[in-house]
Amino acid sequence: MTTITPTSPWCRAMERAIRENVKPTKRTDGSFRVRSVSRPGVAHIVSVDESGHITECSDCQGWAHGGRQRPCKHAASVALAILSLMGANIATTEPAPAPSPSCSRGQIFRVAR
Repeated sequence: MTTITPTSPWCRAMERAIRENVKPTKRTDGSFRVRSVSRPGVAHIVSVDESGHITECSDCQGWAHGGRQRPCKHAASVALAILSLMGANIATTEPAPAPSPSCSRGQIFRVAR
């Protein structure tokens, strides 16, 4: 069994995809359809090249700004699906998270003035 070690940005995107239950559907042309979380009723098309690399996430602001260096959760959900189909183990490069400092409500939420 192959072990894949994704970069930190891919790990974070995969965690978002899992947390928000973003799951792809494979299409007949080899691309994947992934629902948008922020825009109900909209789906992104994630394209994959012949070697299995994700090349694009259509109409996604996250992918447009970050691409492969800072991927969106849609692309990460497809990466997880591809890795699962390959039977690969996923090793994270992230260290265990440090405990969060306590925050007040004002530090978390914007206050309307």
